[in-house]
Amino acid sequence: DTGDLLPISWQRIRHDPDLLAKDLKPAIIALVDAPQLARRPGRLIEAITLLKRRFPGALMWTPGISGPDNLAPLTWFGVDLHDQVRSRQCAASGFVLTASGPRKIEESGEPDVDHWAIAIAEVRRAIRDSSLRELADRQALTSPRLVEHMRRYDDLMAESTDHLSQIVDN
Repeated sequence: DTGDLLPISWQRIRHDPDLLAKDLKPAIIALVDAPQLARRPGRLIEAITLLKRRFPGALMWTPGISGPDNLAPLTWFGVDLHDQVRSRQCAASGFVLTASGPRKIEESGEPDVDHWAIAIAEVRRAIRDSSLRELADRQALTSPRLVEHMRRYDDLMAESTDHLSQIVDN
């Protein structure tokens, strides 16, 4: 029994038959190797999609990859819980993580802006206005990797829709 939190890695997704147990109903899924998967083309999106389909009622957490610069796309993909690990790593290196990515902290005494609060407010507003996809598309333009993730997500959703329409048509 894993309790409410189910830590899962790519290897576990691929090789652990216990994940197919019908009585397995975690409240939260932690994709523990999310930083590594985010660097491999398609892997992060495939893992999130597989886990959301297998455990539709569970909240998804991808530790270590969220930031004000990718909050909208990750939320669009199905990530529900976000942490500030990347922001803390940036701060430790003399950078601030903004909506457009990391930038050097200025010594000029610029005002302290809560980039997370702004990003969260934008995502909430986009969800309320049914415009999360548009916000995710705009935010993805800050990173070639995010553009790649958006394309892979769209491909997986199209494959899923095609498969469903084939079932319905037969």
